[in-house]
Amino acid sequence: LEEFRAAAAGGNIDAHYFLGLAYVEGRKTGTLQRAEVVAALQHFQLAERGQHAAQARGYAQQLEKEFDRLRRQ
Repeated sequence: LEEFRAAAAGGNIDAHYFLGLAYVEGRKTGTLQRAEVVAALQHFQLAERGQHAAQARGYAQQLEKEFDRLRRQ
């Protein structure tokens, strides 16, 4: 995880995809805390310009819906 953080800080867009995955992989979107949703969403939005753009967009859309749901609570 630290390697991906360092790569993302160094400008590697694809590293953001893997940092986002660290939050969501193996978990249902509804089980994420608000801070986790926001952090993962930010990473996936940055990754939308990288090699994993299609997957990142899909995750971002799911997380945007979850963020809206949490905001309405």
